[in-house]
Amino acid sequence: MDLHDITYEKREMIATARINRPARLNAFRQTTYGELLAVLDDTGNDERLRVLVITGTGRTFSAGDDLKELDVMLSSSDPVTSMDRTLTVLQEITRRIVSLPKIVIAAVNGIAVGFGVELALAADIRIAAQEASFEFAEARRGLFVTNGAIYLLPRLVGYGRATHLMLTGYSISASEALEWGLVTSVFPMQAFMPGVLQIAHTISGNAPTSVRLLKQRLRASYELGLEEAMRLEVEAVRECAERGESAEGARAFLERRSPNYDAKRST
Repeated sequence: MDLHDITYEKREMIATARINRPARLNAFRQTTYGELLAVLDDTGNDERLRVLVITGTGRTFSAGDDLKELDVMLSSSDPVTSMDRTLTVLQEITRRIVSLPKIVIAAVNGIAVGFGVELALAADIRIAAQEASFEFAEARRGLFVTNGAIYLLPRLVGYGRATHLMLTGYSISASEALEWGLVTSVFPMQAFMPGVLQIAHTISGNAPTSVRLLKQRLRASYELGLEEAMRLEVEAVRECAERGESAEGARAFLERRSPNYDAKRST
C-alpha cells in the first residue's frame, strides 16, 4: 500500500499501524482517514493476521482532527455538506473497527484528544503509556463528539463520568483512565510497546475462532437480555467445537504442550 500519514507493518500474526504526523501531533486529515480505512481493509483480508495495534509516533497518540483542514472546511460555501462527507468517513472507521474479525488494540502512547480518543474508544482493548492523557475537547471548540462516542464511552466509564468528561473537556491522566475503566493497562514508556506486544501475542496465540466469536458476542451483548446472550454463547460453543479448536485445546492441556490452533483453522 502507498501510505504517507501512517506506517504499517506486519510481523507474524500482528500488524501495527502507527499514525506518523508528529509535526502536526498526529492530527488526522482526509488523507489519514483514507489510509486508516485501507489499513483496516488489509488487516481484515489478511488471513495470517489476528491482531491490529494502532499507536502514534512521538509524544502524541493523536490530537484529533487537523484544525487547519477543518477551518478550511467550515469556511467553505457549504460547510454542512463538507462536514457530512467527513462524518461519513469518520463513522465508517468506527464501523470497520467494531466489525473487523480481528482484535484491535489502541496503544495510546501520549496525548489523545477528540478523534484520537474516539478512535481508541472503538478499539477492543485500550492500553496507555504513563504519559498518556485523554480529552474530549469538542464542547470547547463548538463541535460535537462523533464516531459513536456517546454510545461507547458511557458503556466503558459509566454515564456520570462520560457526561463529566464531555461537558467539561477536562484532560484525564493515564492513571485516572485506568481507575475509570477507560483503559485496562498502563505501562512506563520504556516498557510500553513491549507490554502492548506481549498482550497482542497472547491474544494471537489463543484459539482464533474463540477470539473472533468473543469479540462478536461481547459487542452484541450490549443490546441483549440474559436469555439472548446465553443463546449466542451456545452457538459460539458449538462453532468452536465444530472447528476442532475445543478438542485441540483440551488435548494440548492433557499432553502438557502448547496448542496448535493453526492446524485447526478453516477458511
